[in-house]
Amino acid sequence: MIEPAMDTEQWAEYLDPANDWAHIMYKEYSDHSAAAVGLYDQPFGFTHEDVAFLRNQDDPNEYVQEGLHDPADRIEALLPPEGA
Repeated sequence: MIEPAMDTEQWAEYLDPANDWAHIMYKEYSDHSAAAVGLYDQPFGFTHEDVAFLRNQDDPNEYVQEGLHDPADRIEALLPPEGA
């Protein structure tokens, strides 16, 4: 499993409109966090629906079906917790 880019508290801090994200980024955040923020809510970013789509593919080829879980895990690590 890939560790999430940011934990629930960090996402809440980012999503709070009262916060200045440029100031928050000066904290010790990883490149992984910067990638998550850069893709968040962008038309070229990812959604939880994308993750579900990849995980729910019913391909008769087990190799293909299992192979879709790795990108789903990587995408999910860039997303805020569901409902955030």
